[in-house]
Amino acid sequence: MHDFNSTSDLLEGFMVSIYALGFAFGLLVIAPLSEMYGRLPLYYICNFLFIVSTIAAAVATNITQFVIFRFFMGCFGGAPMVLGGRKIADFIPIEQRGIAMAVGMMGPTMDSCVGPIIGGFLTVAKGWRWNFWFTVVVGGVFFIMSLILIREMSGIIILQRKVKR
Repeated sequence: MHDFNSTSDLLEGFMVSIYALGFAFGLLVIAPLSEMYGRLPLYYICNFLFIVSTIAAAVATNITQFVIFRFFMGCFGGAPMVLGGRKIADFIPIEQRGIAMAVGMMGPTMDSCVGPIIGGFLTVAKGWRWNFWFTVVVGGVFFIMSLILIREMSGIIILQRKVKR
């Protein structure tokens, strides 16, 4: 808050919670789009835009910029969670889906637990902006891995592609 010349506790709370608002909004948009265009293109696009939004938040020079980019971070950052759940539903038989979903959702859950601890250490050691730079590095690694390892799993999209051939 000092970097933005503000001392408002209310505004500080809003700057944190705007991510959750973006996350909720993003899920409402991404899930239906994944049915129309497939999981893979949205996964790639959202991961890339999450990284771009995170960089923009890291270099924000005022509160307005920061809040806007945090909102977009939430919008795009929720994609792997909703699309991951959709991939599990596409790929795993219904009898095994409960366990697969529980294991699949451990990542986002652990992120919420471990992230603030790492963020606290980074903030003390390097400053608050390093939370965002660390997120960019981790997000970039996962984005590159997704380009190499993840394939389309939506049955509808796969069938549509087969019909076109």
